[in-house]
Amino acid sequence: MTITKEAFAKAAIEDKYLICPVPEWGIEMRFQTLSIGERNSLLNVGGGIDKKYIGPVYVLLYCAVDDEGKRLFTDKDLPILMDKDANVMERLCKVAMDHAKLGGEAVEEAKKNCSETQT
Repeated sequence: MTITKEAFAKAAIEDKYLICPVPEWGIEMRFQTLSIGERNSLLNVGGGIDKKYIGPVYVLLYCAVDDEGKRLFTDKDLPILMDKDANVMERLCKVAMDHAKLGGEAVEEAKKNCSETQT
């Protein structure tokens, strides 16, 4: 069966979340998958910035959401994230990248205490 443009536009968007504890800070982070529009925006961010180092932080900026599924951070919040502990942030960025299907490496160790839920 084929689909019409109208049916495609109205199709429910499946939101998948990953909840990851951050014991160092006594919190849990919630990450979302990205829409194709969000992924394209993310991949076009940062012009002349060395994306090898800053790219993963942008993934966290786009994927971290609150309990209602709204983004926690905007691009203007980058300095807040860049000021955090490198070891914790590297782990969180790897989890966010993997969940957004943007990472090339397995991060099972970083995700071992995380649980995946669907809403």
